[in-house]
Amino acid sequence: MSGSERPDPGAEAPPRRLCLVGKYPPIQGGVAAQTYCAVQALSARGYEVDVVTNAREAEPELRQLMLSEDEERLLAGAARIHFTSPLTDDAYVPWTNPYASKLLGLTLSAVERSNSEAIVGWYLEPYALVAATAARITGRPAMLIHAGSDLGGLALHDDLAPAYRWSIGSADRILTHPLLIPRLLALGGRVEQFVFPAASRLPPYFRDPASPLDVQRYHSAAIARDLADWAPSPPTVTPALDPELPTIGVYGKVDVAKGSFDLLAALSELASEGVEFNFVAAVGGHRESYGRFLDLVSSDRALGRRTTALPFLPPWRVPELLAACDVACCLERRFPISFHSSSLPAEIATCGVCPVCSHEVIAQRAGDRVHGETCIEVHDPEDHGELTNALRWAITNRSAAREIGRRARSAELEVQGRFSSSSGVAEAIDDWVATAVPRRPIRSA
Repeated sequence: MSGSERPDPGAEAPPRRLCLVGKYPPIQGGVAAQTYCAVQALSARGYEVDVVTNAREAEPELRQLMLSEDEERLLAGAARIHFTSPLTDDAYVPWTNPYASKLLGLTLSAVERSNSEAIVGWYLEPYALVAATAARITGRPAMLIHAGSDLGGLALHDDLAPAYRWSIGSADRILTHPLLIPRLLALGGRVEQFVFPAASRLPPYFRDPASPLDVQRYHSAAIARDLADWAPSPPTVTPALDPELPTIGVYGKVDVAKGSFDLLAALSELASEGVEFNFVAAVGGHRESYGRFLDLVSSDRALGRRTTALPFLPPWRVPELLAACDVACCLERRFPISFHSSSLPAEIATCGVCPVCSHEVIAQRAGDRVHGETCIEVHDPEDHGELTNALRWAITNRSAAREIGRRARSAELEVQGRFSSSSGVAEAIDDWVATAVPRRPIRSA
């Protein structure tokens, strides 16, 4: 160690330096939102974090709509964000965007530039595979984090499984849930690798009071983004949420298993009956499903008149969306990943809005959500009559629905008050780095 690198015994320890490869805003999804929160928590703990992501290259229907102040918030954080850059579609054949190679190149550059001490890869495809490869090349330790859809879906593919097996086997740590140990062992994981994060409270922006979203502004920005080249444009009626009418909200990915089309069927029936309400949908998803969703709204004059369609919103804007709603829906049914759980009911309840949930969602936390007290339960959203009646009750009993929302917030805050961690993932990474990752010397300027 040179004299310029020798630490001062009286000085504070220098910050730890991490490189994280994964989903991140403006790409939509629970993993991206969790990654964002974990990075903020690590930065608050004094870490210097480089984030490597392909978020800006995601398909438009999978990206969040970010206004100028949202971009500023994203870039003003403590993390340094490295976005992949595009190639022309005639760069080579057969054409596919070489995300893994781009991410690997960016990761190697970021690790070298910042002298990162460890690499974290969040989500198996392609981020964990890239992180494991970069760790092998650079000699850094690696922690891999999986989700439900990658471990329960992608990892079952015959062509992908050997690559994941290698990355899992080469990792120093794997952040997981105890119930998923058998799946990871089958993919070459070892018990000594496994790390189990503590349950976490929702981010502060869900617990703090929020003003209602400026729906008109976001709708105008969505139209200006010119979505017509990749999917049907959002309904172009000027949004005018009537404050005298109940507002039903939904957000997240459009999908059959999420009850998206069951919800439209129920709302269409209510609209045809002349029931008045506002419907706000901040949604996106795979092109075919999202296009079908927008087509159904646009082709239904009665429902279209009541609907404002928005793209995905940044995670910190979701509480503002919910503040504009009386009820919000989470209607998953027969979800293909058995160990998946949705955070939406907790988010909705924490914001003081009445959750309308399927029995499948409520069963994920049985006992914490009670029909008529802290939520409205729909046993099976595919029973459109049951779902229609539940929404009709919420619309015609607006005060009672709002009271359910108030009780839901109180109950959810009590539950989250039992959690000691503001970010279980950040704490798990911090514990690993502090106890098992050797410090690398700070380079002199």
